[in-house]
Amino acid sequence: MIYRFRTAEALLDRFHELDNQEIYFASPKELNDPMEGFKDLFWKGDEIVWKNFLINYVKSLEAFFSLTVLTAETVKLKDEDIKVLSHRSAMHPPEHKKLMDDIIKEIFAYKYISTIPKSLANRASPVRREELLSYLNFFHQYVINAISKLYFEKGYTDQKYFYNSSEEFDELQSSVGNMVELINAIESENGKSVVDTLFTVTIQMMTQVKLRGKKSIGEKELNTNSFLLVSEFPEKYLSRLEESIYPEWYTASFLTDNTNSAIWGHYGDNHKGICLIFKTQTDENNKEFLSLDTESGYGSGGPVRAIRPHRFHKIEYTRKHIEIDFFRSMGRLSKEELNAMWYSDENGNMSICGEHLNKVDDNKEWKDGYWDNFYKSITTKLDEWAYEKEFRIILNDGFYQYNDKKDRKLKYDFNDLEGIIFGIKTDIADKLKAIRIIERKCKENGRKDFNIYQAYYSKETGKIEKFKIDVF
Repeated sequence: MIYRFRTAEALLDRFHELDNQEIYFASPKELNDPMEGFKDLFWKGDEIVWKNFLINYVKSLEAFFSLTVLTAETVKLKDEDIKVLSHRSAMHPPEHKKLMDDIIKEIFAYKYISTIPKSLANRASPVRREELLSYLNFFHQYVINAISKLYFEKGYTDQKYFYNSSEEFDELQSSVGNMVELINAIESENGKSVVDTLFTVTIQMMTQVKLRGKKSIGEKELNTNSFLLVSEFPEKYLSRLEESIYPEWYTASFLTDNTNSAIWGHYGDNHKGICLIFKTQTDENNKEFLSLDTESGYGSGGPVRAIRPHRFHKIEYTRKHIEIDFFRSMGRLSKEELNAMWYSDENGNMSICGEHLNKVDDNKEWKDGYWDNFYKSITTKLDEWAYEKEFRIILNDGFYQYNDKKDRKLKYDFNDLEGIIFGIKTDIADKLKAIRIIERKCKENGRKDFNIYQAYYSKETGKIEKFKIDVF
């Protein structure tokens, strides 16, 4: 048996999940743990992928810059408008390609920027998010200036939008030198932990400075596209990049324990909800699953639906999230796109980070590792959540798209619903509604063995126990 806690509202009056025999699959943003699906991403690669990283950042920023100027604040841009992995450059007219070439040339004409890819390739340790964000914050205004300058010079705009003099940046760089080489030297002399602390403190200081700066800005200005472009883009870009290496995913949670009061409080609507009891089945590999009605292909009349087994994934509770190598984990682009955008330079030289694409034997191993890391990342939670004893069924956007909520409501076989448990504070009216639905469905399915329980607090065990009630 496995348990699924729901509010009475979701099961009965609002979404009618009990009557429709539906299980809703939530997106990560709808879950109560903000760390859901967190990946400890790191970046380690050669000069080719690092230069392409900066170039792709420039292309993404140019596209968002263009949207910001064109919309002139008449349309609110969202994080999803920041395009990261693919820019569909083949669809752009030749003059846009020439513009991008000129912008990139302008940016890498800065001596401090032109040396960054090689210096990053020489980093002894993988680059983590805090470090990379520090570099992007430095790099960001140079890119805006180059875009703004070229747009104005080529007549696309009537002024240099968002342009700021880089003299102060240049003076700072002259005194400090190559920032990445400085970090390499610090790490060589003092060790990796010192560098990690340095960037953690740097990000904390920048967060404070930004927050203080925002105090003088009106709420209306904070919500503008311009503010997002100038101040928030580097961090938003990294977040979008982290989200984009794997497909979107959705989950339905199940628990192995129904006696925990905290569980009833968190997921059972403060004990006013209802707990569903499902029977699981086992496949030939001894993996438990639940059969659900979902799309299984396409026919002449459109999508074809069928009852298919959906495997339960056990949540692992640990002190750390899984580490993922970004440059070797881009599985959502074609080989041609990856080679063009990430793994080759202007002279046709290929990056070692893309070697797996051209080795038939290694490619299967890479694919297996890619999907293994995907499932590990979304079935790993920190130790603090271990009391849940959670299992989950997962859907992901692949051949089918589940971005529409109605497509994430999958029907189960009523015969797999073993019973229900009413919470200690479940309203009597909700109990009667549920009983009537169950009674009707039992008649329709010829069932006489449906179990209905009432939860109560047991002084003997100190847990939430249940007793069976006979209402038919």
